[in-house]
Amino acid sequence: MTVYFCDTSALAKRYSIEQGSVWIQGITAPSARNRIFIAQITPVEIVSALARKEREKTLTSRSRQAAMLLLERHGKREYVVVRFTDSVAQEAKRLLITYPLRAFDAIQLASAITANRGLLGTPVAPLIYLASDKQLQRAAIAEGLQVDDPNNYP
Repeated sequence: MTVYFCDTSALAKRYSIEQGSVWIQGITAPSARNRIFIAQITPVEIVSALARKEREKTLTSRSRQAAMLLLERHGKREYVVVRFTDSVAQEAKRLLITYPLRAFDAIQLASAITANRGLLGTPVAPLIYLASDKQLQRAAIAEGLQVDDPNNYP
């Protein structure tokens, strides 16, 4: 079992076909037996991305609705949600001062750092942070996280 933290740019690939979708679908499938952490804000950001694609006519209304239903089901059954707590907020503020990140990106990274801290000292290897945003990847690496980019895969 591998532990991943999927930021929105990575997890959105499970719900809308783009570069890296096949790989993300593979590692997030229950049969892969991986543990998938997400930030509490991730479903909101994915719905935003799906709605934008619908407005841009690159996704049909029916496909958006189906993706949202899957996202809701997966959120209840397959993901470990890192709640937006005061400590995550404080960590995000520190990250915003340290790195040139957008606010939601800082929340994503703070959530991953919090999840990783919770895994330290357990038999599970440290989590792998998945993001497609290069700036966010650099900040995650600087914070000591292992990083992978879904855009490097089909």
